[in-house]
Amino acid sequence: MERIIKIKSLLVYTHLGVFEEERALPQEISCDICFSSSFQPENLNDELSQTVNYKEVSDFFQQVLQERPRKLLETVVDEVAEALLKKFQLSWIEVTIRKFILPHTDYVSVSVRREG
Repeated sequence: MERIIKIKSLLVYTHLGVFEEERALPQEISCDICFSSSFQPENLNDELSQTVNYKEVSDFFQQVLQERPRKLLETVVDEVAEALLKKFQLSWIEVTIRKFILPHTDYVSVSVRREG
């Protein structure tokens, strides 16, 4: 059995962009995180300790994004996926980050999937 946890459209403010003026002020990005724990007891007994705390995942995700400015969406997606995979002992993770930067588009996004 595999339980899949999804966090959709998490809004985070971070310094991100190739040009200095892009990184000067925090900008809003939207993030999706989808993952499965490497430990999957059949019966959770309604105990949070038996699963991954998605609030902690969300908080850590935001912490990693706000650690330092980055230029590339690809860098952010790679770093945050790797950090979450290790910290929460996940069997796999998918991360998508959307940036609202180009005119005449809804957004630009980068996604990655990593195995634990």
